[in-house]
Amino acid sequence: DEVGAGEQYGTVTDERALNAAARGFATDFAETGPGWAARVGQWCVASLTDRLATVDTANIPAAGALDRVTVTDPSEPIAHARAWYTSGLQLQIMLIYDPLDGWKILTYEKVAP
Repeated sequence: DEVGAGEQYGTVTDERALNAAARGFATDFAETGPGWAARVGQWCVASLTDRLATVDTANIPAAGALDRVTVTDPSEPIAHARAWYTSGLQLQIMLIYDPLDGWKILTYEKVAP
C-alpha cells in the first residue's frame, strides 16, 4: 500500500510511515512539470515548502526515474534516507517527526555518487 502525504499513521517509531514520506518526496522531486513545488512541498515542513515555491525547476538536475529509497538512519525524531535515481543523481533526505503531521522532510541535498 502506498501512503500519501497527509495519510501518515502510527508513531515516531513507525518505519513504514517514515519510508512512505521519503519515497513520496523523492518520487515527486523527479517530476519537475507544472505544480512541482506544491507536489514536493506536501511532504515537507512549512519552511522548506516556502523555499521550494521559489525554485526555478529549470535549475533542478534531471533525475530520471526513482530507482530506490533507503532509510539510512531511522533515529527519532530526526531520521535520514537516501534516494537513488536512474540518472545517477542521489539525494540525502533528512526527516523530522511531528506528532500532528507525521514524518516531514526537513531538508535535502544532492550527494556525489
